Amino acid sequence: GKPVVESRWSVAEKEGDETWVPADILQQVAIHEASGRLYVLMQKTKLDPKGGGYDFHRNPGTEAWVFDVKTHRRLQRIVLEQPVAEIAVSQDAKPVFYAASTLVQKLWAYDGLTGAKLKLMDLDVGAQLTLTVEHGKLVAQPAAAPTRRRPNLSLQAFGCSVDF
Repeated sequence: GKPVVESRWSVAEKEGDETWVPADILQQVAIHEASGRLYVLMQKTKLDPKGGGYDFHRNPGTEAWVFDVKTHRRLQRIVLEQPVAEIAVSQDAKPVFYAASTLVQKLWAYDGLTGAKLKLMDLDVGAQLTLTVEHGKLVAQPAAAPTRRRPNLSLQAFGCSVDF
């Protein structure tokens, strides 16, 4: 059916003279539907107007904040080892939260409920990624050319496959 916005709420939070806001616009939000956990990639910034408006969606995220979509309450903060621009979450009963950085060419997997790091893998993709989880498997492909696929690379360490 057609999505309905029931209520609007802000995930931003002031901390000193800076504010935590959603990060880079590439892939900053993921949801685990069964648990109602919303993962938002966040970055801390000074909200200084630039050129007639606020311009803060250009930096990668340093934390992922997890919210309950019904109560809007923040459940946890996952501190990331490196700034990332792409996130995804599996839809398993025990979800896996993925975070990727093409800047440092790394892909992390975290326990989606506890935030504990499960795995770290080196990437060799060069471009920005789009992460999706299809049938329990993580699929990553260049954001610039989503229709062009390179050969599949099986990631046994993650129990998933990644298409480049």
